[in-house]
Amino acid sequence: MRGRIMGTGRAAGYVARSAYKLLEMQERYKLVRRGSRVLDLGCVPGAWLQVACQNLGPRSAGGMVLGIDIQGFDAVLSDMCHSTHGNKSMDSFKSLELAETALRIALEADAQVVPGSKGVLCPGGALVMKLLQGPGTVEFGQQARPYFDRLVWHRPKATRRESKEVYLLGLGRKPGVEWQFEV
Repeated sequence: MRGRIMGTGRAAGYVARSAYKLLEMQERYKLVRRGSRVLDLGCVPGAWLQVACQNLGPRSAGGMVLGIDIQGFDAVLSDMCHSTHGNKSMDSFKSLELAETALRIALEADAQVVPGSKGVLCPGGALVMKLLQGPGTVEFGQQARPYFDRLVWHRPKATRRESKEVYLLGLGRKPGVEWQFEV
């Protein structure tokens, strides 16, 4: 009877039958509430994402759902920045540390999403990293160069004139390039 009622889940608009599993737990334990922030690990095909989103309430409640799966990503975007303190050299150094973290996640993490490649960024994928220009910024770009077909520095028009903010884009991740990066 259970299989007959639930079917594939598509009749009710879900991408998979697994939606009913979370619906059952949600009903009993109220896991996702209005305004919750939710991380769905192993999110493909997305049925649990659908259920979680249904329980967040209106957008104004401030909730969000993020799904990550082992299939890898075609783009990794990092707009991370620490609180700046006015010491341009130190601010630049801290932005380099965050950019290196993004680079490590994209290229070096033991995710092994694609056979023969580490990291979460798929071969051919793109990586965007925010940096605050200063000592070491150019060298960082030079060290990131071997991992991509093309490296581009980009300063968006929306950036304030006095800002040292710049973005480093790694385009076309090269598969199988061994990690040899040092800041």
